[in-house]
Order: sequence, then structure tokens, then C-alpha cells
Amino acid sequence: MYMAIMKEYPKGEEEAGDHGKEPGSRLLRDIKWNLETWPLELTNYPVNNSRRLDVVFNPELDRFARSHVAGMRILPANERSQFRWNTNPFELDGGNGHADYDPAAWLLPYWMGRYFSILATNNE
Repeated sequence: MYMAIMKEYPKGEEEAGDHGKEPGSRLLRDIKWNLETWPLELTNYPVNNSRRLDVVFNPELDRFARSHVAGMRILPANERSQFRWNTNPFELDGGNGHADYDPAAWLLPYWMGRYFSILATNNE
């Protein structure tokens, strides 16, 4: 269901051999965007994005047979309630303010990007 509305990359972009490492690559821009918008405060504060006027709802039912709980585009990480990679980034509302999360969901992709030279420091 979500695969149909996730960002689609041109077929040649991921198979070109650079795997998104080119400086202007859309995949690289999306990786950097997600890491840059990740919140520094890792408390799961409540968010209620379903009331926003700029959100377009996904009309399809989710796996729990609910509709209008997910958006058609991914909001920046600091505007949603997602601190783990195994949650739905399209979900609009969530959080309760009672949980603090460790930074592993940010640290793992950051250091993997550095190790595989997808992300570079300013000195490189």
C-alpha cells in the first residue's frame, strides 16, 4: 500500500553504479534532508498533524482498516512522531510525551553513510 506512494526514483538512478553518491543525486538529497530534520530532542511529544491545512490525506485504508490517518507525503522528521525506522513515516498523529528514545535511529544511518562514503565531511 505505501510502496505506491513512496518516492520513486528513476530506474537508472539507483542502478547507475554510483548508488546515489553523486553530489546532486535525489537519493542523496533525501538522505541528507531526513538526517538534517531529525529532532535533537528525543522525547516523543504529542503531534497532531491531521489538523494541518497543508496535509493531503491518503484515502486508502491502513492495515488496521482506518482511513485518513496517513498523509500522501512524508513530513520532516521534526514535525512527526517517528523515532524508529520500523514505524510508518506517513502517519500524521502520535506521541504522548511519556517516552524518551535513544539516538540509534539517527546514528546508524549517519555512520553507515559516512562508512560507505555517501555522506562526507566538509574536509573530504
